[in-house]
Amino acid sequence: MLEAEQEKSQKNQNAAVSETWQAKFDLFDQAGGTSPRYINQLEWRERVALTYNAPALFLGILYFLWKGMWRKGLGLLGFCLAVGVVIEGVLILAGFDPLRGLKAIAAGSQMLFCMRANACYYRMKRLGDQSWNPFR
Repeated sequence: MLEAEQEKSQKNQNAAVSETWQAKFDLFDQAGGTSPRYINQLEWRERVALTYNAPALFLGILYFLWKGMWRKGLGLLGFCLAVGVVIEGVLILAGFDPLRGLKAIAAGSQMLFCMRANACYYRMKRLGDQSWNPFR
């Protein structure tokens, strides 16, 4: 009985995503999950399709909010801000130009949003994960 309800719930969630996302979800299932050790077993094109998301690269947290992953987006933003403050403090103490540090931190943060978007969306839609942890 419980398995039938889970399958029905999964079908309802899958109906709400496009064919492109469905194909990505199937690749995650084929790989065995969202862990890098599983994804690295796929072909190069499949790994790129699962680990990079161009809209998330350019929109960052706005993409996460748009897709309904606001908890994970805020968690990722908090992580990026905390790491950025520490790195910026070290750079200032070392006598480096703070503006260069800010540019590098911003680029790194955007790449982190880009690389976590697909896995977070998969975990939200397919597994029902609503946690704040974007690194699961």
